[in-house]
Amino acid sequence: MKILRLLRHAKSSWKDLAVEDVNRPLKAKGHKRCSLLAKMLGELPATQIHSSHAKRALQTADIIAKACCGSREVTINKALYTFEMQTLQQALYRLPDEANDVLLVAHNPALLSLVNWLTELNLENIVTAGYVELACDISHWVQLSPSNCHHIRHVFLK
Repeated sequence: MKILRLLRHAKSSWKDLAVEDVNRPLKAKGHKRCSLLAKMLGELPATQIHSSHAKRALQTADIIAKACCGSREVTINKALYTFEMQTLQQALYRLPDEANDVLLVAHNPALLSLVNWLTELNLENIVTAGYVELACDISHWVQLSPSNCHHIRHVFLK
């Protein structure tokens, strides 16, 4: 059994339109939402945390790691900076099999498509700082499929 925790980065700043997408930081509201989400989630026993290299995703991952995961180190995974589900899916398949509980911080629409593929939730959106937790009856990440994953919970802040 493996636990897959999926987190969309928190609200980012569009203040400076000259900043490249990958370099956009969280805005103040994003920081607040991360803190609120952390309180709602409580302690997460994630054995590994992987984040897109986008600044907003890394900031989100760092806040949650410190608040919920005992300051566990965040692994930067450039493959998570994608908007395509198939690319995200391939990144999941490459996770180390010894990691039984993983938190991934990534981006829509890839996250949304992945959740809708793995579950029967049929969500219209995963909001910024939206969290989805799945239990997957697998031994190896490459076995991940709709037939062996089920929804445990999700937290979407308003």
